[in-house]
Amino acid sequence: MGAWKLALAAVGVIPPRERGARHLQAAPEDGMHALRHAYASVLLDVGESIRALSEYLGH
Repeated sequence: MGAWKLALAAVGVIPPRERGARHLQAAPEDGMHALRHAYASVLLDVGESIRALSEYLGH
């Protein structure tokens, strides 16, 4: 199981794996995109420059 899915479940983006289930549920359609925006927002809130953030996100 990918560590990224465990991280999404830990922060509540996807539900935790149900007892007896082999896999975690898929993220909602905007799950990873919403996580990316949250990351960007946190960095901007703590004073990161837009130029550096753009590089981090691959723009």
